[in-house]
Amino acid sequence: MDKVTLRASVISGILFLVVIILIFELSPGFSQRIKANPTEKEVSGDKNAKSAVKTMEMDPNDNLDIPIPEGVTESDITVSSNMIYKSVNISFDVKDNTFDVAGVKNTAKQIIQISYSSDNGRIDISISLGGHYNVKWLYQDNHLYVRFFDINNSAVKVLVDPGHGGNDVGANRDGIFEKNITLSVCQKLKELAADDEFELYFTREDDTYSSVEERAAFANETGPDLYVSVHINWYDEGDIQGTSVLYNSLNGTDKGSSYWLADILDRAVVKQLGTVDKGPVEGDSIYVVRYTQAPAALIELGFMTNDNDLNIINSDEGQAKAAKGIYEGIKQALTESNKIK
Repeated sequence: MDKVTLRASVISGILFLVVIILIFELSPGFSQRIKANPTEKEVSGDKNAKSAVKTMEMDPNDNLDIPIPEGVTESDITVSSNMIYKSVNISFDVKDNTFDVAGVKNTAKQIIQISYSSDNGRIDISISLGGHYNVKWLYQDNHLYVRFFDINNSAVKVLVDPGHGGNDVGANRDGIFEKNITLSVCQKLKELAADDEFELYFTREDDTYSSVEERAAFANETGPDLYVSVHINWYDEGDIQGTSVLYNSLNGTDKGSSYWLADILDRAVVKQLGTVDKGPVEGDSIYVVRYTQAPAALIELGFMTNDNDLNIINSDEGQAKAAKGIYEGIKQALTESNKIK
């Protein structure tokens, strides 16, 4: 065999091995496992994968199917979304097991990319979406099934804004952060409205930050029937207490106005919390109140600087009552505007 022929044979052999390796790695049966170490892995959404989901709740042709390792229970799994940034995060501890990336099946056309990472036994799955989608999930037989619903298809929808988040802690007293209270109240509100005839969606579902400009722009882009922002008040000069709701005075006081919504929410929340009623308060200088096109109101549940208010709103019972008051107010406003019966 001459040198030219030998060189050609070697090159052909190398190319053949490369092709075989690529085919093997890209095949559905190839097993990649993430263990408990700082490993990063990115894969694009596989729109051709087929899911084994066979439940009434989930569409097998439009979902994300994640196999959950043995020993991980439903309560160990955290699913949170940020509609403003079109992202979803799923996390869980693998305990003594490993997580098989190759077992993930994706037929959700809404997904642009999925990234996997692990650190100290904690698996994080970060999902980038192509639009603003509501996330619903089902845990069954060691599988997490996730679906994404276009909020523009919701007949009646309410955007709820848990104030602050991330590095913006809001009011802060003795290590008690406003951002945590507002998120807790809104999480309880989400549970109350889970099976209702209107759809709730949120500016944040975890400890993340977005600007007031981004929040208002998101509201105006998605067009909710109501916009409700949740906050805690603060006053440096004297001991003031009570619940108030800020409104935009520039669009009148008729049904469907910001004042109309603020008045309904104020009465409903005060009834549940038993706080001093400070009533609707003009809030034209508040960005999300002034520049959100939907009827918008910003609830100040109480004053963190007042001991009585703080004891109420910092307790699990008080936060549950606040959520119920907001829920009742939202239902009343939607009923009065003939959005629901």
